Amino acid sequence: MLALFIAASTAIIVSDGPLPLEVKSEIHRDESYPVGTRGARLYVFDGDNNGNDCTGECLTMWYPFLAAAADPGTGDWKPVTRESRPTQWAYKGRPVYLSLRGAGYPSAGPSETVSGWHVLAYDVKAPVLETPPAAKVSQRDRSFFLTDFRGNTLYTFARDGKQPACVAECLEVWQPLTAPELVRAIGDWQPVTRPDGIRQWAFRNKLVYTYSDDLVPSDARGVNAGGVWKAIQIPAGRGGGLAQGGG
Repeated sequence: MLALFIAASTAIIVSDGPLPLEVKSEIHRDESYPVGTRGARLYVFDGDNNGNDCTGECLTMWYPFLAAAADPGTGDWKPVTRESRPTQWAYKGRPVYLSLRGAGYPSAGPSETVSGWHVLAYDVKAPVLETPPAAKVSQRDRSFFLTDFRGNTLYTFARDGKQPACVAECLEVWQPLTAPELVRAIGDWQPVTRPDGIRQWAFRNKLVYTYSDDLVPSDARGVNAGGVWKAIQIPAGRGGGLAQGGG
């Protein structure tokens, strides 16, 4: 069955819960999605529930989102193996596919989606917030946090005041998010020159740091460290508020 791009489909809302390692959360404009390989959006097909499986030519456009057969799965995500098909991830029992029309934003998830196919999406809107190139808004499950451009969690230090309290050995563990010498303020971000000469970004008048023990972008091991280090969480759907994530 060759599925043609003929009609808009509705999204399948992904609930809170753990994700497989192969699945990440991404933001495009103010929309948020779970994504797979190279940022490709994920889809399910109505035909899998009525015996009209995606086979033959259909698989030249939609490819099973591969999973290891031995993977026990996590939460609503479980591997499924069907006859003459590789093992693929299923969400709430529905096999999940990648669209081979493209991967990565903004080309993934075309507006002219296929009748019977549904993109997986979250039911929250990502906050609209201006950031410098060194930072961005990242999503973890249905929450949004400030991270550096690599996706590493950003923190503030409660003891910082008019002068930085994180100095000397502290800076070996908590690295300032550095700002270029000639850069100017961007939205709620201000470049600050510290007494030690480091030029550091501040977000809403709070100096911003990364944590050396966060080894991969999904880590947030510094949350509430010593009761004084806070990850910067941004409320969904707007950029006007600020919550300091505490764990």
